[in-house]
Amino acid sequence: MVPYDVPGRADAVSQTIKNEWNRLIDQEFDRQFAANGLPEAADFLKRSPELVAGAGNPVNVHWPGNPAEPQFCLDATWAAKLSDWGVRGRHSFHNEYCEYGVVYATDAGGRVRPKRFVATTELPEYWMTLAVHEPEFLQETVRRVLGIMPAFTDLYGPQGGQPNALTAQQRRLLFATYVSGNLNNRELMDAGVPPSPIGDINTKNVLFMSHGINGLDDLIYIVAFGARPYAVRQGGTFRRATLHEIFRSQNAIQLACRNADPGAAQAAYDQVVRSINAATGRFRGAEIGFANPLGMYINAFIDGDFKSNGNAVPAHWIRRGRGSVGMFQRLEFGPPDDEPHFLDDISVEEIADQPQPLTSGYLIVKRIEVGPNVVIGPEKDFNRPLVTIPASSTALDCANANICTFVRREQEAYEAARTSVGPRGRM
Repeated sequence: MVPYDVPGRADAVSQTIKNEWNRLIDQEFDRQFAANGLPEAADFLKRSPELVAGAGNPVNVHWPGNPAEPQFCLDATWAAKLSDWGVRGRHSFHNEYCEYGVVYATDAGGRVRPKRFVATTELPEYWMTLAVHEPEFLQETVRRVLGIMPAFTDLYGPQGGQPNALTAQQRRLLFATYVSGNLNNRELMDAGVPPSPIGDINTKNVLFMSHGINGLDDLIYIVAFGARPYAVRQGGTFRRATLHEIFRSQNAIQLACRNADPGAAQAAYDQVVRSINAATGRFRGAEIGFANPLGMYINAFIDGDFKSNGNAVPAHWIRRGRGSVGMFQRLEFGPPDDEPHFLDDISVEEIADQPQPLTSGYLIVKRIEVGPNVVIGPEKDFNRPLVTIPASSTALDCANANICTFVRREQEAYEAARTSVGPRGRM
């Protein structure tokens, strides 16, 4: 396997970091192919782009970055309210591999107003790698991203003022506790690391993703989930499966009511099984792999929907970073600090011919498309066993999915707290 560069090639890292990053990637491929019962995917999803013979140029897999679950369970208005609910909204609902916050500031009249929007797609495991192996480089990287030099205690908590005096495992646990959260990682959970970080550096600045679903493990899992030769056999003939048949057959309905998981799974399946011979079950498709560097990227931003005094927003109000073209992992949208304008000076039309002030981060994130880059091999015949699944004509009822119980509880909590919820600086 040819090693992957770090996500976005955003940092000039040491060989140690590159080696450790690739060790994590390899470990996750092992885990998803074996432990999660997806061995067939290894025949089609390759560990390295170099193993996809005859692959073309990288292409984007993409989906909207806005949280879908609260909209499925409630409606668009509530999706915006809950998704915009500061740190709580981020850690409860931002599970589409795009997390965002709004920076607030005080205007000349003393009013606290939204100043700018910040979104990140950076994988937490990469930052964990920096934290465990090179604390000084981590500190400098945070400075470059946020423009402030953090103390080591910001990164490792009160016990971490001298991180090089700690063991690698101690650095891992402290960084997880204060900056990343437990990422749904069993080892970190068993060690008592909470789901959400208890420090400020990530929660207040949207440094990188910290929702438990937005990790390297889930990214590889959902692409591997789709990269299998699913087929339905009816009346002695074979056909391609629909996405809802795939999710239903694998007892994965909880994945179907999002933007990310259906988007990634469908994109993988569409390449692996492009056509099936109805009589024989032989199928044609292509091998796929993550492009180098493996990461989650902001592939599009529909900024034309926003106006400033009836005109396009100034170009310098849109700042992309943490990567290069096709590999950006960070987006800041809104006036910089040295200008008197605010985010709500921008207008957006959610309803035709009815512009409204831009006060919601959700209205921005729904205009962002995110996803990984992949390489695709040439189409060919496969003589591999199909994963035969039952036919199903029953549509998925996302409005009554199990996740909706949680969403409605959060709705009730939001309403109970609405009189005290307000701008609290960086979120």
